[in-house]
Amino acid sequence: MPATAYGQEDAVAETVSNSSEGLEEIVVTARKRAENLLDVPVAVSAVSAGEIAATGVKSITEIADYTPGLTSQGQGAGGLPDRSASRLVFRGLSTSFGTIFINGAPYTGNNSPDITDLERFEVLTGPQSVYFGRSTFSGAINFVTKKPSNEYAGRVSAEAGTDNLYELRGSIEGPLIRDVLTARLSVRHYEFGGQYRSAVNKLPLGQQQTDNVSLALAATPSANVDMSLFYSYSRDNDSHPATAKLMAFGTTPLLDCNLGGTSPYYCGRLPDLSDIDPAQIGDNIVVNDLIRSALVDNSLLNLDGFGLGPSLGRFGLKRDIHHVNGRIDVESDGGWQFSALGSYTHLALTNIRALIGRDTSDIPNPFLDPALAGLQPQFIQLAGLAKRETNDLFGEFRVSSPQDKRVRATFGASYFKVYGPATVGYLITNVGPLPSTFDGGTDSGVSTPAVFGGLYFDLSDAVTISAEARYQWDKISQQAVFPVPGSLLQNTFRSFSPRVTVDYKIAPDHMVYATFSRGFKPGGFNAVLPTLDPELAAQVPSGFNTFFAEEQLDNYEIGHKGSWFDRKLRTTLALYYLQLTNGQVTTPVFLPGPPATPINLVNNVGKVNLWGAEFNGDLFVSDNLTLSGSVDYNDNKIKRSVFPDGGFIIGTTDVSGNMLDHVSKWRFSLSPVLSFDGPFGSKSSLRLDWLYRSKWFIDNGNSAYVRGRHLVNARASFDVGERFSFELYVKNLFNDDSLAEALRAPDTLYSAAPPQLTPVITPTQNTIFLGLPEKRRFGAKVSLQF
Repeated sequence: MPATAYGQEDAVAETVSNSSEGLEEIVVTARKRAENLLDVPVAVSAVSAGEIAATGVKSITEIADYTPGLTSQGQGAGGLPDRSASRLVFRGLSTSFGTIFINGAPYTGNNSPDITDLERFEVLTGPQSVYFGRSTFSGAINFVTKKPSNEYAGRVSAEAGTDNLYELRGSIEGPLIRDVLTARLSVRHYEFGGQYRSAVNKLPLGQQQTDNVSLALAATPSANVDMSLFYSYSRDNDSHPATAKLMAFGTTPLLDCNLGGTSPYYCGRLPDLSDIDPAQIGDNIVVNDLIRSALVDNSLLNLDGFGLGPSLGRFGLKRDIHHVNGRIDVESDGGWQFSALGSYTHLALTNIRALIGRDTSDIPNPFLDPALAGLQPQFIQLAGLAKRETNDLFGEFRVSSPQDKRVRATFGASYFKVYGPATVGYLITNVGPLPSTFDGGTDSGVSTPAVFGGLYFDLSDAVTISAEARYQWDKISQQAVFPVPGSLLQNTFRSFSPRVTVDYKIAPDHMVYATFSRGFKPGGFNAVLPTLDPELAAQVPSGFNTFFAEEQLDNYEIGHKGSWFDRKLRTTLALYYLQLTNGQVTTPVFLPGPPATPINLVNNVGKVNLWGAEFNGDLFVSDNLTLSGSVDYNDNKIKRSVFPDGGFIIGTTDVSGNMLDHVSKWRFSLSPVLSFDGPFGSKSSLRLDWLYRSKWFIDNGNSAYVRGRHLVNARASFDVGERFSFELYVKNLFNDDSLAEALRAPDTLYSAAPPQLTPVITPTQNTIFLGLPEKRRFGAKVSLQF
């Protein structure tokens, strides 16, 4: 995106409009004083609300296409590409929990917060533990909301597009007490009808609906005091995601290699959407009497007392999120600054999904047992339920010395807690209801106190040394609750995360810097192990223990930021080398039983080296034309990582020398924007976005991959006066149909020798779930300000 800024946490971007003099100047207050972005030696991509509106993006996944160092894909419960969770990959390393923030406060909703009230979107790449703390060992994302205006104003917009896309937004703001207290209320309703239907029963796939409401307050009771409060509520209500499945039985020509094992697998480039048989799309997502009583009404399994999210009467996802954060900033007459920040988030989620990935609605269940009447499906079926509720509390206090001195310092302390009732995971299988160790049965808690600080010393007018660090205690507990209660597992993981930076102003408009930083991802537990009976415990492969340790990431980085040709060109470049050690590798393990038991286990066998480059550039050609672009290169090599026998790939346990999954070596964006005087006296613009991502492997075995993608979006905007605007757009102009997601998964219907049916699951990982891409779609949007 254009105008990419680099700054630290709490940066406030201010811009001056383009003119014949060149690009706008971007100013940040990253260190509590106004600074040009070219003077701040920390890599943070900051995208303004104006650029978000200009591109029409609506989620982290879309914003990441424009952001070097970040990729994002939906990867929720059961591995299906829904909106229940976002898989965020910073510089090639995948993260999940604890990387999203609103106004610097943790947001554990694990999805994209609403952008109605957004001032800007910040992406921090590399270890960010110093200021953001827990789990940001490879990067963090910070949403910064708008401050309510001191003038009465409002805005409404309506958007409509193909595939039954509708979005309504509205906001109103102004002073409650002029110059002292201001407020803004915003609402949003979004619907998307989906582009696919299940081949099994023609029910829609990929439908999405979201409702948001937010309230922002800002107060200035005196010249030295600023206060803010932000509250948001969102509800997501989606159908089953749009998926297909490459499978062993009935389509055996697709399986073209054995990878050293006895079962066939798919190797090489995965098919595009146009190559997939429509009969492979979707699953049996009809809510019959058994599904309703077991997974909807809760009358069969009696799960009262466990974490229960909102009710859901169909296959799909429903999620409610409440989030509130508040901040107080005080500056003394002597320049000392004091800040206090607090937040609370409540999440409640229910997810019901089908897991076979093919039409089995007419295959009688051969495992029917009269003694289990009413507990088994009449026809072959496998469905899963995931429910969870979580709460998090966060508090932070920070004090900073006067920022106009040669030596400056910042010190603070924070506390973060996550708690909630036990999660619920259950499966409806051919042999009856079974608990799912993949999603539920555990009661977890996290408590993290921390202290942090930074010291900044100007060696000269051109050279500054920064030394920052955080020390934190991650107190983690976990206990298996059902089907077999387990003992309480507790451990405290201590970490010291430093960052040292030297920056040198080599010319008035050019700065180079060098950074070393270290981050940690807290350890945890394989809580299911203590609950296994001796016979099952003896089947667990060696190398897995009840506890697993922290993983460590070291980041070495050099960069340059500069303005060229009298502010006609601005560039930022970061070169990095990362070393991941003691990496936590999650492995699906199949225990033959009896009973046959699939579990996920984690051990510290990962070691990876990563290196790459991130480049942003903005070029002012004339008053009518600007060009913006980015280039992201990431290469990596797994130095040590294995899968046990019976894991992902039978017969292939060592993946050393391979690349990490879901990582593209090359990504780039190019966005020309042409401005001109349009009809009816309008100020008009034409924008083209070309977004490229090279191929990526679906797992660390590197046997199958998704081809590179070229995504082209176009948008025409017409501003009539200062109040009314009209837009026309097309997404995916050339209808690129490469896959959105792909994950190797167990064949949940057939054993290694089809057509022998299996009651629950097999160890053979020879099928692949496919996330289907968004096809070309058209839309229009109108906006009115008052």
